[in-house]
Amino acid sequence: MQGIKVRRAEERDYAQIAVLEAECFAEPWSEDSISQTAQSGHAVILVAERDGRIVAYGGMLVMFDTAEMLNIAVTRAERRKGTGRAVMNALSAEAKSRGATRLMLEVRRSNAGAIALYEGLGFAVISERRGYYANGEDALIYQKSL
Repeated sequence: MQGIKVRRAEERDYAQIAVLEAECFAEPWSEDSISQTAQSGHAVILVAERDGRIVAYGGMLVMFDTAEMLNIAVTRAERRKGTGRAVMNALSAEAKSRGATRLMLEVRRSNAGAIALYEGLGFAVISERRGYYANGEDALIYQKSL
């Protein structure tokens, strides 16, 4: 993808990631939560930059043979341009390099854009959690073999 660079997040990025969280989610992670998660020995947080500005990020935990996506967020202006796909592909490659054989995630049933991305990347629904989110919305559980 032209103009996009995906790299490992650094401490200096956490404030920008928190702003992106607030733009994208009703219940965003705070800068402190992002920092604490990043300090976990199992966490991987990647950012996508365009012209030195963070336009997307994704985080996951990798434990044993399973990687679990925590969040992925893409600025409104950057959506449907392949940026989310680039972050997901980089996370998948990192998970595989750490020995994971599957990548799992959950998504709101109403999040059609994210569902299209995940299914386009080969994820399939394996379960659902009824009433999982604070507003009562169901979560779909997706998995992809790596």
